[in-house]
Parts: sequence; structure tokens; C-alpha cells
Amino acid sequence: MLLASDFDLHAMPTELPPLVTLGNPRLSQPSMPVAVNQIVNDDFQSRLRTLRLGLEHHGANGIAAPQL
Repeated sequence: MLLASDFDLHAMPTELPPLVTLGNPRLSQPSMPVAVNQIVNDDFQSRLRTLRLGLEHHGANGIAAPQL
């Protein structure tokens, strides 16, 4: 389980992709599966940082990967 303290907020991207909201067909498409060994790679960790930044920026309690 990842916690807010697991993220280096200073290493986060400065720009977020646009937030995809209800009604967008992208949200009905399944995401690509991620193997456990991929979770530690830099690309995946960067995506997690983007999600965390999106949570904070939008004041959200939860956000799905396809939304950013």
C-alpha cells in the first residue's frame, strides 16, 4: 500500500495532463495490466507521482489512472 509519505513531492512533474471526467469513453476502456516487478521501475513510479500530484491539485479523495 502506498502512502502520501512514500512520494517525493519535489520530484513530481510541474504540469498535469488534463483530467478526464465522467462521460469520456476513455474511462470505459480497461487499463493495461502491470506486473508486480514493473512497479519499481522509474516510468511506473513517475506515473504514480503524477497521480499523487493530480489528487492534491484537484482536491480529490481518489483518482483512477485513466483520468490523467
